[in-house]
Amino acid sequence: MSTAQSCNFSYKIPYFETPSEGSTHFNVGLCIGKQFKDQINEYLTRSDLPFQSIYLPYVLSKKDDQDESRRIEKEAQSTSSEGDHYALLRPWIQLVDEHFPKYVQEIRGLAAGSEQPFEWLFMLNMLNELRGKILHDERLKDKKTTKVGGCSEVFVCCKTSEMERALMAHNEDADKSMGEYSYIVKSNYLEENGSVVRSMVAYHYPGTIGGNTFGWNEYLVFGTNGKSPKKTLTESCGIPRCFINRYVYESKSIEEVHTRLEEYALLSSSGFSTNVSTRFIVKDDVNDFYQMANIELAPSLDGKEKQVSKYSIPIKRNNSDQPHYVHRRKSQAPGTDMQEQCVIPI
Repeated sequence: MSTAQSCNFSYKIPYFETPSEGSTHFNVGLCIGKQFKDQINEYLTRSDLPFQSIYLPYVLSKKDDQDESRRIEKEAQSTSSEGDHYALLRPWIQLVDEHFPKYVQEIRGLAAGSEQPFEWLFMLNMLNELRGKILHDERLKDKKTTKVGGCSEVFVCCKTSEMERALMAHNEDADKSMGEYSYIVKSNYLEENGSVVRSMVAYHYPGTIGGNTFGWNEYLVFGTNGKSPKKTLTESCGIPRCFINRYVYESKSIEEVHTRLEEYALLSSSGFSTNVSTRFIVKDDVNDFYQMANIELAPSLDGKEKQVSKYSIPIKRNNSDQPHYVHRRKSQAPGTDMQEQCVIPI
């Protein structure tokens, strides 16, 4: 019996699979956009939800600021009296397109399928960064943004004489308004050579690409927890974390997850925690069991030092052993700096 059946949930999360033969990122987005058009459109257009009441008005209000900064340079070449309503987003769109063009194409497909503006869908994939800009805008000190708690993970990694169990559970603590519009999708992508199909199953907030919450591929299970640090790279236009999260979900090993996070550690605009487990027992490992890890990334505010830390989840081998985080916290003094915080004795 499935978990949903045994718990008798009153709400069943919609599930959809894109064509099994695989397709381009644009066409995958197009399929998802068409399938969940109603959910995406209702979330985007409800006046009582944060997108219409907070985020869209903020982005549109910045048009005049952006236009003024370019007025002298572009006055003679101006082709529109209205200017660019989404000028605030252009540096981000350009940056993401440089590093992750296939994800931008997927968002364009989502926009086409749901029949909504591309910029609106792109905004849904960087709400964390927009929230950061609003919070640091001096003119909006009294503006209240939706307070969102980061999600969390629970690990069980046990191999004793009485039990062998490996579990990773994700607790979804995102904006509650998104929950009723979210869905799970198995996306089938054609690799660049067009001969190999790669699949990924992920829980999607409305209008977002997979990778921002939880999911799995052929090799690994993932859980993403947003950290929303007070200081972010919003002013210097770092890459929105949603796209780096998505990039991580293509990894084939925990080592590759770490490598991919290191690759973009200096460019991430915000912070997050990536929790990962192998889907199968690692036969060549000395422990001959599942591998699990927590890898956290914080934005590099000086652009020089990478803020990435990895903690491998220990295997419980003794029935009396209690290698839990609460016990660890109580048994040792708090760290005084980043290095001490990252080093947890086994």
